[in-house]
Amino acid sequence: MINKIKVKQFIETLNDEELYEQIEDLNAFVEEYYLLLKEEQNRRNYKLSPTESVSYDTFDDETDESLECSSASLLNYDIIAAIKEKVLSFSDDVLIEQMMKIDEILQNIPEDMPLEIIEQYSVAKEMCELSYFERFHKEPQKCNHCRAYIYPSQIYCWKCGSKL
Repeated sequence: MINKIKVKQFIETLNDEELYEQIEDLNAFVEEYYLLLKEEQNRRNYKLSPTESVSYDTFDDETDESLECSSASLLNYDIIAAIKEKVLSFSDDVLIEQMMKIDEILQNIPEDMPLEIIEQYSVAKEMCELSYFERFHKEPQKCNHCRAYIYPSQIYCWKCGSKL
């Protein structure tokens, strides 16, 4: 049983940065735990072995959209986790650069590209957008002229130089 008084006393000792980090860590834990629980639930419901991939399109409609990977119907959890880990390792500049590259790829998909690869790019895009939101506390923003992703505080586009 959780001692709410001791937990509250601990929380009161945290500075603003520590409080923010605790919230981020808790959100990351909840997201990972949620995905593991849903994966196990799907395995049990569909009587899959632990080595078979789980279809994520069977999530309940009531789930939080930020926790579900709606476009990941063919991908297993390990691939999704690897994509997420890679995206989280990006610096802000690399994140924006990768968002541009992924958009370009998804807009020009070759006809012979396997569906699983397309879904990997879609999951990467979702993870990048989520990471952008977590870092800047805003939805990803694009230049109105060249459609490049930009930082929320930018006055001029880094790519085309247009005033934003």
